Amino acid sequence: MFNKIHFAKQYLRNVTNMDDVNEIMELDPNPEISMRFLSESNLFKNCVYCVDGEISTLPGKPYSEYALKQLLYIQSFSLTKASKFYFTKREDADTYALIYTYDGAGYVEYEGKVYHLRSGDGILIDCRKPHLYKTNGHVWEHCVLHFNGQRIQHIYDLFMESNDASFHETQNSDFHNALETLIYTYSSLLPYWELQISSQLESLLVKIMTNTERYRETVNTLPETLKYLVHYMESNYEKPLTIEYLAEFSGFSKFYLSRLFKKYLNTTPNEYLIQLRINEAKRILKASNLPSNKICKMIGIEDENYFYRLFRKKVGVTPNQYRRT
Repeated sequence: MFNKIHFAKQYLRNVTNMDDVNEIMELDPNPEISMRFLSESNLFKNCVYCVDGEISTLPGKPYSEYALKQLLYIQSFSLTKASKFYFTKREDADTYALIYTYDGAGYVEYEGKVYHLRSGDGILIDCRKPHLYKTNGHVWEHCVLHFNGQRIQHIYDLFMESNDASFHETQNSDFHNALETLIYTYSSLLPYWELQISSQLESLLVKIMTNTERYRETVNTLPETLKYLVHYMESNYEKPLTIEYLAEFSGFSKFYLSRLFKKYLNTTPNEYLIQLRINEAKRILKASNLPSNKICKMIGIEDENYFYRLFRKKVGVTPNQYRRT
């Protein structure tokens, strides 16, 4: 496990009994402890914690301005063989955490629930929200991956729409292979490492999202009529496809059709149609010199002023500005 990666290791024991743990948990945030590199991290603001056991960490890496603004990025990674007094209690940390258990047991209090984590169990949490994770028993061998980035809130929201915060992946699964590859990339001096980390991290999160019972149920219950309707919209976006027309075409009521789009596509029929039209407008702008007043009609929008407003809202620039980029 992570055999090709060089970690900095420390063995720490800050307390000797449960009374000390309870006292620490009642203290103000940021107690003095011996792990200076953790105490200096922004991830441990508004936090009380007790590191009890062996912890292996990777040093942080400086990211470019572009990566911090546009990509997903790792903030820290640690492997911990935690003893019974280990815990972290925190909130308002500008980070997300993926916690995965290899052996022993731990538990996590988050969003009003208690999650019991054993071998193969993991959890994905938004660390801005109050949370506590702690050894449950005498040992908890686990990893904690802290990450952030421009698109992570959207990915996290999608994950929470179809799951609770927990997941299960075996240690010989594609998930763990992807995690090892990600951490190897993070620890190495590789070309385009920022782009590789962003791509691999997003792929890892998608693996978790798509390897759940609820996801499989969603895929298996996707109505064939909805598939056909979506294909029809993708081929006929230039036509006046109102919600009433789409409902009649599919045989669904417009309210039920809207619910299906929200469930399976996370959008509305109208928003999906708009995005199809905007994507085609972007393609034509880059591939031709046609003026915008012709392009808007080609994609099914008659009002040129409306097309300008809509394009700028969805893309962030005007059609002419987009063509010049």
